[in-house]
Amino acid sequence: MCPTCLKSQVDITEGIDRNPDVMFCRGCERFNRSPQWVECALESPELMSVCLRVIKGLDKVKLLDANWIWTEPHSRRLKLRLTIQKDALGVTIQQDIVVELVMKSVFCDDCHRGEAKNTATSTVQVRQHVNHKRTFLFLEQMILRHQAHKKISGFSPNKNGLDFEFARPQEAAHFVNFVRSVVPVKTTSSKKLVGENRNSNEASYRFKHSILVAPICKHDLVILPQSLAGNLARLVLCSKISANVAFQDPFTGDETSITAKQYFKEKKLSALFSTPQLTEYFVIDSIPVEVKTDRSGSSGSSGGGSGGGSGGGGGGKLRRKRKNKKKNRGRNDDTAAGDGSDNRSSDRNQTNPLATLTTTTTTGPPLPRDSTRSKIKMLADVEVARSVDLGVNDDRFFIRSHLGAILRPGDLVMGYDLANSNLSVDLEDLPDVVLVRKKRPPRVRSKKKSQKPKTLAPGVKLGKDEEVEEVLQDMFEDGLLLVDSDANADTNAKNKPKN
Repeated sequence: MCPTCLKSQVDITEGIDRNPDVMFCRGCERFNRSPQWVECALESPELMSVCLRVIKGLDKVKLLDANWIWTEPHSRRLKLRLTIQKDALGVTIQQDIVVELVMKSVFCDDCHRGEAKNTATSTVQVRQHVNHKRTFLFLEQMILRHQAHKKISGFSPNKNGLDFEFARPQEAAHFVNFVRSVVPVKTTSSKKLVGENRNSNEASYRFKHSILVAPICKHDLVILPQSLAGNLARLVLCSKISANVAFQDPFTGDETSITAKQYFKEKKLSALFSTPQLTEYFVIDSIPVEVKTDRSGSSGSSGGGSGGGSGGGGGGKLRRKRKNKKKNRGRNDDTAAGDGSDNRSSDRNQTNPLATLTTTTTTGPPLPRDSTRSKIKMLADVEVARSVDLGVNDDRFFIRSHLGAILRPGDLVMGYDLANSNLSVDLEDLPDVVLVRKKRPPRVRSKKKSQKPKTLAPGVKLGKDEEVEEVLQDMFEDGLLLVDSDANADTNAKNKPKN
């Protein structure tokens, strides 16, 4: 026979299984690539590799090409068009074949253990001794963001933390390393013998990892020991929580950070004030302060130096003479600025019901655009009054603040009220007020169905709705969340192409 007739008579696909089964776990939706189970998307190269492994007879021919043939996703069928080549009677024959694989639904070993009770071999206990759950809300969102929850077989909230169950010790150790990279922690591990087979010399253990999270959160007011403060003031604000703890001087803007090991080495290092104790203040005046940098690299601010161990930015209650002098200077500045310079302050006072006081318009360099995420370092001498005191008394406070880039007269700012607090600390000069952050405007909800934040367990809340909202806002400002508001989500859905 000639080669052309030989190709039409000889079938080189004989011996190739055209209807094999591929194992598919209906619990975790993974495919079996012996000896492990892997996650594969439909019509992906990874899934094709799994399918080619289960087709019998391909080892006797040469595989030239493989392509997917589209099938309905719910049909549980996978079709492949294979191009193979083989030598027969001295002639090279090339032929196409269609293989239809059946997705056989089973349960993998991990899902079998998850359905049974008391089968977890490792437990990770995360604890933090604070009155609020801000750190756990932050940790929950980071776990969901990095998809570190896929290996968790059990999850339960506790009074002071969370408990995570794992089927394998390696998965628990990997999760402990992830938590250590997100928040400052102190870890201890132990194991307990639960079974032993002396005939086969095998033993089974129950592993337990205890994680103690540092009792400090973002925006907490802390008094640093002298050994850790260095050239920085001892009264600082916690500016960021990660594997290290970052602090910022609220009066000079200087920053420093310490490791988790350094933090737990100091036994008396704890938060003096936390975010639930924030007080709302009304900004009466804000005067930018020029920051000068000397040759040694240290920064100082004109208009007053730092004094004492508390950072030097503290102010006190305004005396009567100084108050009158300040009011006169404000009237002179308004006259010099003209009608156009006071339009923003007057408009703000008309819309803000708390603006019952006369706010002064400052002179000097203009303030940057109003934004709570501004990273510009600018100091300012701020005159504030508690919102609850407006219309009741005339108590005002002068304070040096690191929020000079975002504060303007008429704004609302959150801070710690040290003047009306009974504190027993070893600092000589304590300021009356420490400004922390500008008050965020209320989030405008979309009229459509709102998007709820994701949780590890449906129906289980780790904190109040107000705490969840604050944590999401902080993560959005730090760039850890891509979409923050429902309106942005609806806008992205409208702009998304149909195909």
